[in-house]
Amino acid sequence: MHVEVLDSKLVNGKTWILCKGKLLNYLQGLKTNFFEFSVQRKIVNNVYLDNIYRSVEKGEPFPLVTLTYSGNIPHHANGNIEINEDLIEILDGLQRTYRLWVVLFLYNIIFQSGVKDTKSLAEEIKKTNDGNLILQNKFITPKFIKGLLDVNNGQFYIEKLIDCYSSFDVYFSIWTGLDDQSIIRRMLLLNAGQKSVSSTHQFELLFLHFFEDEKLHYYKNIKLIRERDARFREVQRGYRELGEYLLASVVVALQSFINGRQLRISATNKINLDDNKLLNDETIAEYFNADILSDFINNLYDLGEILSRKSKEYIKWYGKDTVLSGIFGAMGSILFDSGCKPQVNNIVEFSMLIDGYKDPFFLKDYYDAYENKLASTKVNLGNAVRKAIFDYTKDLLSKGASSWDVYFTKYKNYDEE
Repeated sequence: MHVEVLDSKLVNGKTWILCKGKLLNYLQGLKTNFFEFSVQRKIVNNVYLDNIYRSVEKGEPFPLVTLTYSGNIPHHANGNIEINEDLIEILDGLQRTYRLWVVLFLYNIIFQSGVKDTKSLAEEIKKTNDGNLILQNKFITPKFIKGLLDVNNGQFYIEKLIDCYSSFDVYFSIWTGLDDQSIIRRMLLLNAGQKSVSSTHQFELLFLHFFEDEKLHYYKNIKLIRERDARFREVQRGYRELGEYLLASVVVALQSFINGRQLRISATNKINLDDNKLLNDETIAEYFNADILSDFINNLYDLGEILSRKSKEYIKWYGKDTVLSGIFGAMGSILFDSGCKPQVNNIVEFSMLIDGYKDPFFLKDYYDAYENKLASTKVNLGNAVRKAIFDYTKDLLSKGASSWDVYFTKYKNYDEE
């Protein structure tokens, strides 16, 4: 993509460039998986953005598209530059870009296949993976397709749109030299004031690069689900297979184990990227390396497999972040009480103790006590359940647990953050 440089700055060793280019050139140069940048949210429904092509038709400018560029950008003598779009990721403007790209995608199908009616175009769209994704996300409707094929003065309306694309200026803010943490910080800053980035997504971003390490070697049947994944809501509600865990829940479980207390993801407790307490060098070196992280994930799975052999009901229950943080926080707490620092290999010993019980957590009693003691109260249920599971597990593994009624009664008025 050829762009005209309008301004540039060197900021703390990172280069920022303000430039403009033509929309059609930008969209034509995008790599095939441009919408799959790992730190971005998935493509979301937004009726206000669905008609953004109308703004292009009217020549109305829209906000900057912010890109990160991995590599050095070659400068031309006249100050203009060529951007290799295989090296860019979209930090801000993905939703707009995707919708504008859909029109170009449909244009290419129409003129490559020669279709001239709505039904034939719909059939052609279904033949490609990108087309099926567009249909699944409900970005195009029969009315929209029909409008693109409307003919005026011997020209399809979609042809008129592409002509507008070719002359429409897009303004870009391009950053080079950003490391992973800087990319995340920049993205969260750009999203401030827009639809908020969920605490779960923030939490994932903070730890994501540890889980993308090619050296990780956890079991093949383990699947770590992110908020952007299609299965996220189902798994979150407990409709999971053995080995399916939310990425954020695994992180919370490990942090709870490391700290010896039940931790959580909270909308009122936003992740602070500059908080050294979360990710200091010692913690990274000791726990967030490929070997230890792989062992923890495998041990977490092994305990789940032990429980599932006792009852399939445990598969739904065990994967919840309230349960994982309570159980693994209790394990860490026991180790601290004994004067030991939590080590991932200690989890095997605890799992063996749990395996020795026919029904270690008495799920029927758990649900009955929950309904009787907590469900009708105004208490923060997540906090109370997390704390009750922590205490129950700690007692179970050290001196023997009482009935769930005891623990839920203890925390029926518990509302700490």
